[in-house]
Amino acid sequence: MQNFFDACQPYSTRLHTGHYSQAIDEGLAFLNRVKRSSPTDYETPKGAPFYLLGIAAFHTHDFQTATFLFDAAVSEDLHHYPGQEDKPALLFMQLEDQNQNQAALDIVKIAANKLQAVINNYTTRDGSEPLTLPDVRRRFLKHVLDEKQPFLRTLTTAFISFLLEWDYRSKLIDLSRAGSREPFFTHLLRGCLLFESLIKMEPTERVPKKATLERLLSLSLLLDRLRIRKVARPPSTFDQIVQSLVPNQCIQAAVECTYATRNRLAHNLALEAPTFDGDKYELLANNIAASCLHAISCLYKRQQ
Repeated sequence: MQNFFDACQPYSTRLHTGHYSQAIDEGLAFLNRVKRSSPTDYETPKGAPFYLLGIAAFHTHDFQTATFLFDAAVSEDLHHYPGQEDKPALLFMQLEDQNQNQAALDIVKIAANKLQAVINNYTTRDGSEPLTLPDVRRRFLKHVLDEKQPFLRTLTTAFISFLLEWDYRSKLIDLSRAGSREPFFTHLLRGCLLFESLIKMEPTERVPKKATLERLLSLSLLLDRLRIRKVARPPSTFDQIVQSLVPNQCIQAAVECTYATRNRLAHNLALEAPTFDGDKYELLANNIAASCLHAISCLYKRQQ
């Protein structure tokens, strides 16, 4: 017998006909209505609507909502189907692109291919550590299976949404350079905050979680584990950071760039950046991604 949410999917017609925005509106209205009017039904397994609406959100380019919904499906599956690690939402959150039994396989492949590209970029840099896509899955993405610390899945969704949003933003940035840079700044800032969070939440819990990023990157314990030196004083303007970008910078330079970018963007989004174009955006995003991968490579080895 089908459970309530498998049998009742009023958003499915919109979803199957490619009307993704309407599917999300109808699906969210349905879920909220059931939650208010029938709490008993709402407590039954509802991974399916979360998962399917996550697919719809991806197709509307709302990548943060998409990963939130996929993660909500993970919560349902872990609660109602413990031990079943091949559920589609769990496959998504681990970017497992070999299992064909998942409706979001095409999205998983997009994210996995992007992750492979940034890993390739990272491992060519001086100061990098050996790292493969299976390493990232095993050491980091499998946090989705840790029911004792479900809040750590915020790192997973931030990482995946950063990857998924990247190419979409790249298509936009050079179309208009006269005014707002907000979509690109907030995307980059999220990557910088992910780097900071990866350091603070490293598995050995030897890093002070309340310290600022500047303080963290001056601690000899952490610097030794990351195999870098104390970071240099950041440039005084964002455009100076942009002007310093060149391809394939070493890990020391990438981390310093990530720190400086976080320092600038976290305090003011209305920044003049006349040299900030699509090419520089790619270089900056790759520096931030390389810093995140370096943190995973050096600090998350015990997750193997």
